[in-house]
Amino acid sequence: MTGYPPEAFLQDAALLDSIIHPDDRAKYLDHRCNLIKNPGKQVEFRVIRPDGSICWVGHVCQTATPPP
Repeated sequence: MTGYPPEAFLQDAALLDSIIHPDDRAKYLDHRCNLIKNPGKQVEFRVIRPDGSICWVGHVCQTATPPP
C-alpha cells in the first residue's frame, strides 16, 4: 500500500511519520496521542509513496488486550 517494504519500517521507526502528507501529519499525530481517550476512532490521512504518488489510508488504532 505504501510502496515501502515491511523491512523499511523495521529499520526506520520514524518512516511512517515521515511519509504522511505534511497537511495530514498533525491530524495523524493527534489521533495517535489520543488513543487512550478515543480507542477505535478512525482517522484518514495521505501517505506519499516512493514514486511521489499519494495513497489515502483509513486507520483505526486498537488498544491491546492483555492475554487472560
